[in-house]
Amino acid sequence: MTNRIKEFRNKKGMSQSQFVQTFNKYIINKNLKPITIPTFSRWENALNSPTEKMWTYLSEVMGVSVIILKGAYSKKEILEVLKNSYISESKKTSLSYSEKIFEISFNVDLICIAKGLIPYDEPKFNLLSEKEINNIDFWKENFSFIFKSVAVKWLVTKPLDATKEDIVDALNDALSAELLKLERDDRTQKDGEEWIESPKELLKKRQDFINEHIFVDEDGEAFLDFSKTNN
Repeated sequence: MTNRIKEFRNKKGMSQSQFVQTFNKYIINKNLKPITIPTFSRWENALNSPTEKMWTYLSEVMGVSVIILKGAYSKKEILEVLKNSYISESKKTSLSYSEKIFEISFNVDLICIAKGLIPYDEPKFNLLSEKEINNIDFWKENFSFIFKSVAVKWLVTKPLDATKEDIVDALNDALSAELLKLERDDRTQKDGEEWIESPKELLKKRQDFINEHIFVDEDGEAFLDFSKTNN
């Protein structure tokens, strides 16, 4: 099983030799014997595993929790992956509609529409403003539900061999599950003196709006053209 020792050492801008020197100074003050560079290299490459005491000291020097150093991810890191996936997908311009619907950004937009955060009739995709996208508190406030998903929960509680692609897959599963719930949610809410439409109704309106702009090319591929309607 891999770990994240090398990742966090690199984030500190240290070579193995530099880190071992710093680490040894720390553990010598704990009345422990210094380690060698080969020993640290074996830890870093998961050829050997530190003792639990050494994991604790490594985490203290690295400035992260033991579970994260062993391979788990923090909630902030997961939300950053969600945010960055939205940003990177927003830059794609050549996707067909059938490809677009499987992207994180598509599901994020629908969830925001269902929650009344953005209008359903915007003639484009990637509806979040730059301010919203770059505000991690926005993601924390509106997308913390992802941590109820079993797959995402495991990423923050277990030292798994998870790649960024694995995280994206887990996020997509969590977003899809939330959308299924919202599609069945016909409860309305009162905002001041105005009644907000239910998530179910808002999602239906978005789909109806998109349907008005779906066309089929000569090869039978569905595509969207927001500049005209098919009515």
